[in-house]
Amino acid sequence: MATSTAVVFMEFIFVRNIYRNYIEFQWESKLQVKSMQAVGKVNVTCLFISAFVKKVSSRQVDCETALTNLWVVLVKHLCLFLVLTAAVADLTQSYQCVVRLPCTCSGTAIDCSSKRITSLSVLIGHPNSTYRMRLDGNPGLVITDDTFANITLEYLDLNHNTGLSMSDHALRSQRDSLKELHLSNCRLREVPQALRDLNALEKLYMWSNHIDNWDETLMLKLSGTLNVLDVSYTGLTSWPRWLSHMSNLVYLNLYENHIDVIPHDAFYSAASAMNYLNIESCGISDMTTAIRSLQNLTTLVVGGKTLSDSSFFYNWLPTRGSKLVTLSINNSNITKIPYGINDSPSLKILTITGSRLRHVEEEAMPKSLMALSIVQASLTHIHGGVCNPALKFLRLAANRIQSIEKHDLQDCRALTYLNLNHNHIDYISPTAFDGLKELKTLRLENNGMIHIPTAINNMTSLRSLYLDGNPVECTCQTLWFLSWRQRNSGVFISGRCTLLGIDLADFHSHCAAIIVG
Repeated sequence: MATSTAVVFMEFIFVRNIYRNYIEFQWESKLQVKSMQAVGKVNVTCLFISAFVKKVSSRQVDCETALTNLWVVLVKHLCLFLVLTAAVADLTQSYQCVVRLPCTCSGTAIDCSSKRITSLSVLIGHPNSTYRMRLDGNPGLVITDDTFANITLEYLDLNHNTGLSMSDHALRSQRDSLKELHLSNCRLREVPQALRDLNALEKLYMWSNHIDNWDETLMLKLSGTLNVLDVSYTGLTSWPRWLSHMSNLVYLNLYENHIDVIPHDAFYSAASAMNYLNIESCGISDMTTAIRSLQNLTTLVVGGKTLSDSSFFYNWLPTRGSKLVTLSINNSNITKIPYGINDSPSLKILTITGSRLRHVEEEAMPKSLMALSIVQASLTHIHGGVCNPALKFLRLAANRIQSIEKHDLQDCRALTYLNLNHNHIDYISPTAFDGLKELKTLRLENNGMIHIPTAINNMTSLRSLYLDGNPVECTCQTLWFLSWRQRNSGVFISGRCTLLGIDLADFHSHCAAIIVG
């Protein structure tokens, strides 16, 4: 009798565990209607088992009866399993995709991108669910007042939909839910009137459209909530007044417009909010004083062929209390490091791409700088003004550097990455890298080096060496390299021995075979 009671008790525990697991499942799915039906059946079964155990414990049935009842319990378990399976099927079915093929769904993410869709049937979303929807890459797409009437969206991507047609109230049902909207590269000539209905929009991307008509009333309506705005490549020909009233803007991209002049009070509303600004290739010939008011700016991108050395006055950057961390100057006509950069105590990353920069003066860089990139310029030597004790990343690719001398990098002792690709380097002093004890990556591709630089001998932290595109002549008399390879077997080496036609990584074994022979 005790054995039968124990078996029945174990069966009871089994049912209880099924009950607990099912409750956890239905809690995670947040769908309780179907689960409560199954839970009711579980409770009935548990009450039956409880009564049965009580009966056996009080010895009101004999062993034969107990075994018979045990089979009854097992049958009920099977029934319970079928009930739970049906409930799970109902739960899964209730999460079916809210749109038809060829679209796909993953949870609340709906993907209809590049499906050649020109129209959508009315979407019906689940109550209390908010969706993210991609409809990009569907030229000629038509969105009516009813398309989104029965679904709640927080994210909508309509990029690359040339010929997009959107009714004036297509987004009315998303009034308080839609937070991010992408309307880039749709060949729009005006801002869609459907945006008037949006009260919660935070991010708006409209790059690569040619907007002839910027509805000032509409844009001012959005200014109360908008904090990210990308209107690059939109054909702006002057500074829009509505932009000066956007007090919550954190991110503003104006790349490739034709603004020419930015007023001194352009950012007075967003002075304390903005931390990213891109005004590259806007036709500006003199840097605006408006930038000085952006004390919380962390990233600034400027550039364009209209910028020269005279475009930068001494205090064009935020100074006192500045939080500027990253500065990029791209595709300009500057020949020297602009004034004011060395007075930016928070600056950590400086990138200068596509310039006529010939040299870097001493004290031109702030002591805080940790990453410096001067690419596609006219540097012929690595000058003393390049290095500082904090610098960890240095990229001087695509210049005209011909050699690396003994003292060129002596003040770059903290470097972990050095990139000198696409120069004219044919000589490296044997002691040029002696101070670079922290350097892990050295890139010297596409230069004019005939010999493997002996300067790598004293680099104790090197992990990657790139010499591709150099006319390196490998000879078996280069014993120092064989010895170095043995001591540094964990270093990744990329490059080829041009005369032997083998990879540098195989140079060791090749020479070993000749020496033994």
